Amino acid sequence: MLFKGVGRHPKTGKKKGGIKVHTNIHANEGVPSDVRFTSAATNDSFMLKPTNYIEGDILALDRAYIDYGKFEEQTIRGVIYVTKMKKNLVYHY
Repeated sequence: MLFKGVGRHPKTGKKKGGIKVHTNIHANEGVPSDVRFTSAATNDSFMLKPTNYIEGDILALDRAYIDYGKFEEQTIRGVIYVTKMKKNLVYHY
């Protein structure tokens, strides 16, 4: 199997291999600038490496990419991000 599977089949217990495609698209260009393929079991937050983005960049992410530590790094760098909150989010101030 080329890519590690994620989850399991409820009856047989076997996993299927899977692949994810991660894409960065510059909004003003409309074409992908960075395309990465990973196994389905890879955590998606690797795409939030601070060196990938510069001040003024805007990221639109789904919940799979949530990593609050990396969001803090992005905020310090001046990168803006938009995402959905996780359902179990608890905020303390």
